[in-house]
Amino acid sequence: MSSLYASAPVGYDDQPDFINAVVVGRWSGRPTGLLRVTRRLEEAAGRTRMFRNAPRTLDVDLLLAPGVGSEGPELWLPHPRWAERSFVLAPLAEVAPGWTDPSSGETVEEIWTRARTALPPVEVVGPPSELWRPPT
Repeated sequence: MSSLYASAPVGYDDQPDFINAVVVGRWSGRPTGLLRVTRRLEEAAGRTRMFRNAPRTLDVDLLLAPGVGSEGPELWLPHPRWAERSFVLAPLAEVAPGWTDPSSGETVEEIWTRARTALPPVEVVGPPSELWRPPT
């Protein structure tokens, strides 16, 4: 898991800054199965989907799955805007700098190095252990 990053909201500005992180893990099922799990986690955290980019208590996006492309109307892999968002690129470069974008052939680190000055800033606000602890 990456450090925690604060960023300004995207799409709907009348809400507090977001806290962002990236987690790399393994999943043995189909990505759509993982999407269902993340939706249940969001609901358990009190998320309601009032309108696009509405304020939310938790937002889990699936970004990348090596060797997997789009999986239906609700899930696009890689996430279509991952390389355009500093709140994704900064933590992703921390935990998976060598991952290669299948479209461009560039690594995450190369994309982040090139894009960081053109994208909105993000700020490291703490290590992951401050808000999340792995199960014991």
